[in-house]
Amino acid sequence: MEERQNRFGRGVAVGIMSTLVAVVILVAGVAAALKLTGWQGFQGSGVKDGYGIENAETLKKLNLLQQYIDKYFLYEVDREAVANRLYQGLVAGLDDPYADYYTAEEYKELKEQSSGEYYGIGVSVSQDIATNEITITQVFSGGPAEEAGLAPGDILYEVNDTLITTWNMSDVVELIRGVEGSTVKIIVYRPSENCYRGFDVERRQVQENTVIHEMLEEGIGYLQLTSFDLVSPKQFASALADLRTQGMKAFVLDLRNNGGGDLTSVVNIGNQILPKGTILTIDYSDGSEEVYKSEGKSPMDVPMVILVNGNTASAAEVLSGAAKDHEIATLVGVQTYGKGIVQTLFPLGDGTAIKLTVADYYTPSGANIHGVGITPDVIVELGESGEDTQLEKALEILKQDMR
Repeated sequence: MEERQNRFGRGVAVGIMSTLVAVVILVAGVAAALKLTGWQGFQGSGVKDGYGIENAETLKKLNLLQQYIDKYFLYEVDREAVANRLYQGLVAGLDDPYADYYTAEEYKELKEQSSGEYYGIGVSVSQDIATNEITITQVFSGGPAEEAGLAPGDILYEVNDTLITTWNMSDVVELIRGVEGSTVKIIVYRPSENCYRGFDVERRQVQENTVIHEMLEEGIGYLQLTSFDLVSPKQFASALADLRTQGMKAFVLDLRNNGGGDLTSVVNIGNQILPKGTILTIDYSDGSEEVYKSEGKSPMDVPMVILVNGNTASAAEVLSGAAKDHEIATLVGVQTYGKGIVQTLFPLGDGTAIKLTVADYYTPSGANIHGVGITPDVIVELGESGEDTQLEKALEILKQDMR
């Protein structure tokens, strides 16, 4: 059975970059790939002029390129790399920044990211583009990194005796992850102590924490949702229940910088706070339609504000748009990103996969926000000196609604 996984992730920067790389390498790699992989295009397949591959002029040029490579190319050809570039180039030709071809290794990593579970040490990191420094931004509660003593703000310096100060973040993450029960040696620079510190951290199965919550002043509950992973609905429900137990009188849902995630996750979370009715409608490329609804069993029963910004995208816009259309929340912040299309992952049977844009989606009012975004009910820019004026406005609105 064909496996389909609908995705609502933003992924623009990564998508555009991989597309550019694939286009550049396609010219040099496609001819060799035809020979080295035994691929015969669409010849004899009954497909007529399939994307130009069976076109006589196209085949002639491919053969000419192959002859030049065979005769003049200095180095040994990596068969797998050439084949992968061929597949990536075909997808790149769609000119869709969200479409992608995943090698077996890339697809495995993508599934780990989507599940929110992996074998690692339990931290989130970010990389400064200017300095290349990779900094720990979050240490997951109860995880091996916390037990070892790593802390937010630590700057990664060495991993397993390898200096990583010039590495890109994805390669460092791959180096840190590994076999369950094994140990990774990490040296960090700790700015707060102006010193280097070393840690031996056990790799264990880690569940990424996509929810941060706390009780603010006057009984206002605050919940930040960073992404819509498969673990998010359960974490969201637990945090919301905790806030209710503490006597929550109003609710702030922070979706700023939430780039999206999995369809089932956003629908599940929508079911936890929305009234009975439509969450979103999806129109597929084949003309079919799917309508996802909330059962309305536990709609938010206290005043609610949702914080959004220019990085609130896709699945986060689905939830924001539904809450706004159902008039159950006030949106505060600035215009959202504007991604109103859906991608589906198609596993190809050999560990690889392809991601394609397959549908438009619409908010309950029938709006498609692609390229437009959602306009907040109250537009508030962040303060220039770093104060969170958007959260301050949310608290102001909720205090008025609570009276």
